[in-house]
Amino acid sequence: MGSAAHPTWKHVHASPPAAQSRHAQDVGADQDRRRSPDRSTPTVWLGSTGVRIGLDVSQQQLEWPEIGRRARLADDLGFDGIWLFDHFKTMYGESGGPCFEAWTSLAALAAITERARLGILITGMTYRHPSVLASEAVTVDHVSGGRLELSLGAAWFEEEHRELGIEFPPTGERVSRFEEYVQVVHLLLTEDDVSFDGRWHRLDRATYRPRPVQQPHPPIWIGA
Repeated sequence: MGSAAHPTWKHVHASPPAAQSRHAQDVGADQDRRRSPDRSTPTVWLGSTGVRIGLDVSQQQLEWPEIGRRARLADDLGFDGIWLFDHFKTMYGESGGPCFEAWTSLAALAAITERARLGILITGMTYRHPSVLASEAVTVDHVSGGRLELSLGAAWFEEEHRELGIEFPPTGERVSRFEEYVQVVHLLLTEDDVSFDGRWHRLDRATYRPRPVQQPHPPIWIGA
């Protein structure tokens, strides 16, 4: 998974950099403990400049002040990235707990952090029209000063879709839709007066402003 600049990434149970290990308990990064519903997890990904370490905040079973505290702590400690997930219900622990929406949360974290890259693992295409997602991505890129990592995937959590009344097409159709989805997002981030006539999506001489801070666009990750 990943762009040419970011070939792959994976979740690992690992400690932060050695110089910061004394803070491991604060960010939920102790490698000797298993992940729990209310604990953030380090994320490691490989980039063109070597291994990078980010914090998967997992904005579930947490109130907002704690999410913000973890993000600021990760930023202060020198983590390379801060990541959320794209779901509307909790994935771990007891059902019915808090679970904040991903892109609005990411914009809020962009405003209270200064250095770490910001992204979502992984944005599900079924939750937002590609034109809406392109606008959200540009907004976060500007709020963060050009720190967005844009991840896109075909979505998978059928139970969540059914519960919330969100369409969940069969696998083959989702793959077909996803190909067009990525094209539409890319076009809106990079071109003016764009028309697109696909099977699932259409644009009619569309132009979106402003352009992303990162040119020609933020790094795009494709999740499988």
